[in-house]
Amino acid sequence: MAAAVRIAVDGMGGDFGPRLAFEACCIFVRCQPDAEVDLFVVESFVAPTSCPERLRLVAAPSAVLPGDNPALVLRHKQASSMGQALAHVRSGAAHACVSAGNTGGLVMLAAHLLGICQGVTRPVLCTAVPTATGATWLLDLGGVLAPDADRLVEYAHLGAQQARRVLGRAVTVALLNLGQEDEKGPPEVKAAAQRLKNCSEFQYLGFVEPAGLFAGAADVVVCEGLIGNMVLKSAEAAASTVLGALRREFTASPWRRLLAWLCRGVFGRVRAQLHPAHLNGALLLGVNGVVVKSHGGADQEAFLAALNLAYRAAGSN
Repeated sequence: MAAAVRIAVDGMGGDFGPRLAFEACCIFVRCQPDAEVDLFVVESFVAPTSCPERLRLVAAPSAVLPGDNPALVLRHKQASSMGQALAHVRSGAAHACVSAGNTGGLVMLAAHLLGICQGVTRPVLCTAVPTATGATWLLDLGGVLAPDADRLVEYAHLGAQQARRVLGRAVTVALLNLGQEDEKGPPEVKAAAQRLKNCSEFQYLGFVEPAGLFAGAADVVVCEGLIGNMVLKSAEAAASTVLGALRREFTASPWRRLLAWLCRGVFGRVRAQLHPAHLNGALLLGVNGVVVKSHGGADQEAFLAALNLAYRAAGSN
């Protein structure tokens, strides 16, 4: 029998508290027979039901709060549920960590506790977004705000390595910008573009606008954290709006409900591709370990998607 994949989960992050994380972890271990979970929660948490096999609660003395300053987290909260979950990965007791907590705190603690990979200056959050041609890896998603040209070039290399590992082929890279012309964009973006033109590790395609991102113009699209975070959240909101409109239209009358039933296979595939909950979870690239950042506002379905992403990433190292 293959060795179990153990996931360390920060149960105190997120807007809905540890109960949601607990219930998502219960579903996860039932669906993944070779998975185990250590769920880190504060001592006062009482599980609503008995823990299933392969799910263990671990008490922590504190939690990282949404408004905590990352520097404060690093100095005073290494023993928190987030810090202990990351330490579990560092010690080898777990193969991956999942947290829906404070992004800055998670990046700082992960860099400190796990260490940064050789040649990397700062970790970066990256996820695969659905496009017309499949998926595109987008980074950064909020780990670093206002990066310089050096950081953008570093993101391009990290994103290309991730995409190449998943796709198993040479990849293309583009910079997200407000236009495709060389003279457009902030100075740091234009400076990064000049350096990427001479890169031999991947094919640099130049600038791409948001429409090109979702058209699948490149395998990897690089941008600064604020823009990436806004693009991702805007896309998720748009997808939710479209799916909600379709649901309302196809339930407005008995005939439409019949049509929806006949087309349920198609709608199911579209929902699986576009529903924000199924896309939840970003990998923290550049640290010595698998770390997945879940949305703070993730519901149970979305948190489960983050757990499954960590499971797949841990399985492929």
